[in-house]
Amino acid sequence: MTQVLYKFLGKGGQVKARQISYQVLGVFDVEDVLPYIAMDDTEQYKIVDYVIDGVTWRVKMGSERIRCLQRSPRCLCCGMEGIQFQLELPPRDKRPHFNLYGMDTEGDLVMLTKDHIIPRSRGGGNHPSNLQTLCCVCNERKRDLVVTVDELRNLIKDSVENSI
Repeated sequence: MTQVLYKFLGKGGQVKARQISYQVLGVFDVEDVLPYIAMDDTEQYKIVDYVIDGVTWRVKMGSERIRCLQRSPRCLCCGMEGIQFQLELPPRDKRPHFNLYGMDTEGDLVMLTKDHIIPRSRGGGNHPSNLQTLCCVCNERKRDLVVTVDELRNLIKDSVENSI
């Protein structure tokens, strides 16, 4: 298992990190993965085979999450750009999936995530118009708030300033 660093904004605006154990099967340039992602719902069950070290892995390339990352491979709040996809196998899972990572100012990889603009807990759906890409730091700060990207930037800025 490989430890993947997952960063998030803790109480008081401090960036915290925790380790997640994923088996990283391979690392790919963004340009090498984006063309294989399904374009719309007609391809939601699209499967692409990746051969790594002689093992063929069948990867679902049509989920709303991966299509959200395809539409915008950068955090809409802080601007962190996705620089690599990692094909990862979570513990106790048989099918790997891609996660997109950017790099922060300390040189650590930070996962980019799918965020619901109107959170599902507040009635928002999985429709593409309700999804946006945020890095895990910005997404953790947003939580289940219904805020614009500008409002989220101000919340993060205020959190960081208040922690100093």
